[in-house]
Amino acid sequence: GLDHVMKTTAEEKEAAALEDQALTPLVRVVEAEIDRQVWRGEMAGKAFEYFMSNKEENKMNWAEVGTPLPIVKKDAAWKFGGWVASTAQQRRTHGTDGGSEVKKITLNFSKRNSIGGENS
Repeated sequence: GLDHVMKTTAEEKEAAALEDQALTPLVRVVEAEIDRQVWRGEMAGKAFEYFMSNKEENKMNWAEVGTPLPIVKKDAAWKFGGWVASTAQQRRTHGTDGGSEVKKITLNFSKRNSIGGENS
């Protein structure tokens, strides 16, 4: 199998062991930060659930500082690296991005106000 294609010398094994030993503190820091971010995500979800359970008391002003936002779903765009666009789209859809929530746009014009019309 693979051992016939790739052989590792004793020197390479020793160098790999030293490298693993040198990187152990960094690995611990990265794992701790990942755990911390998972915890922060869980707490953000719980904060939003608590906020929504008391929504009669709240005025649902999404622009107010400190208002918890809904958790962003990891859709196809998110999974392919477009997490900023995915988040922005979801926030816009729910009206939680601080802007106005636009559902429908209607364009009305008359012939006399159009470019090249009667008044040109």
